Formats: sequence, structure tokens, C-alpha cells
Amino acid sequence: MARDHAIQQGHQVIADALSHRIEGALREKRRQVTLLAPHIAQDPAVLGGTPVLLNTRLPAWIILARLAAGETLANIQQDFPYVTQNDIRDVLQVAANVLRGDDV
Repeated sequence: MARDHAIQQGHQVIADALSHRIEGALREKRRQVTLLAPHIAQDPAVLGGTPVLLNTRLPAWIILARLAAGETLANIQQDFPYVTQNDIRDVLQVAANVLRGDDV
């Protein structure tokens, strides 16, 4: 009985330590993500920090390049159906901020 209690306490200590490490890693991960706009994120762990559409691995520059080539939202959505008008707006806003010399 005492042995079972000691094993249970050992398991709890391990679980607490793992939980603490996971929470620390999640806090660190959150700190590394920078929102450049509501739908544009920059995270060193995703594509080396290339700005991407939020919660994707789609680089914002791809959207900008396709718009510059004359493509419409409908054209872009054929390849990336999850791209929204708000995503497009934010890509353009971030590009305008960079060209204006603002910190992003």
C-alpha cells in the first residue's frame, strides 16, 4: 500500500514537471509570434519567419505577387480556397506599411 502511494506520488511529480515544461514551451511559442496585421503572422518557427496568412503556411508575398500579376480573389481562391477578402486587405496593408517605411 505504501509502495503504491509512493509510485502514485512519483507519477504526479513527473506529470507536474511535464505540465510545467509544456506550459513554458507554449508561452515561449506565443511570444515569438508577431501579428503584422489581424490576418498576417510572423513566426520564426514557420517558414523561417516569413510573414504568412494567420494559421497557415501560405506566405503573404505569394498573395501580393499574384495580385500584382492581375489575379483576382476568385483566381487566388481556386488554389487557396481559405483565402478571404480580409486576408487580401491585410496583405496589401502590410505591403503599404513596408513601402512607407513603417516598422512592421
